[in-house]
Amino acid sequence: MSAATGGGEVAARVAPLGDAAFTLVLGEAPGPATTARLAAVAAALGEAPGVVDLAPSFAALTVHLDPDAADRPALEARALALADPALAPKARPGAAFDAPLCVEPDHGPDQREVAAETGLTVDAVLDLLLGARLDVLAVGFLPGFPFCGPAPAALHLPRKPTPRLRVPKGSVAVANGFVGIYPWVSPGGWRILGASCLPLFDPARARPSMFAAGDRLRLHAVSAAEHERLRAAAEAGEIGPEDFRITGEGAP
Repeated sequence: MSAATGGGEVAARVAPLGDAAFTLVLGEAPGPATTARLAAVAAALGEAPGVVDLAPSFAALTVHLDPDAADRPALEARALALADPALAPKARPGAAFDAPLCVEPDHGPDQREVAAETGLTVDAVLDLLLGARLDVLAVGFLPGFPFCGPAPAALHLPRKPTPRLRVPKGSVAVANGFVGIYPWVSPGGWRILGASCLPLFDPARARPSMFAAGDRLRLHAVSAAEHERLRAAAEAGEIGPEDFRITGEGAP
């Protein structure tokens, strides 16, 4: 099932996933506007009878159903109608956060590599990262891992040819046009430029993931000593996501 679009755009379509789910595929490139549309569609479908879960990705939304309670044909038609940019509801703005970033060389082991591949100085690479306005486009790979973008064009680099077996918790890294933050130690091939103390995931919180698609963040540099102070406070539960939230005119 698909919905026609004009102007040469790719039509949105519905792909079945067994008898208890379907996926709405927008057929668009990842980006803040696509993320906002998916969030609006999810909010509109979330209260429908029989909808038990919603799983957004970069440019698609999977709707999980109770087959005995949901009117699946009506929900699929509703999803396609909401996918039309002219009919889609307006998305609520996400939250805005200020993210401390330690860019001391010990915390950014790929700084020189990225500088060499981009033809920039290390300082210029870090200035680009710190000056970027980043939108959370999706959360995944690891629970709480935010895929933020768009990364500055000069930092659009592929993953490392050989991934690391152990990426430190809190590493802030770039790959394929995105900026990501590792919520805990993990293998990974992204280029590490710094480290952050953000408490990205805690299953005991009402909202376990600090970020949701549609949120925004800005980065600011902190010293190694300040990074360690904030990291220890976050690990001890003395500070949480709300301590990094921006409100009012200061939001990015």
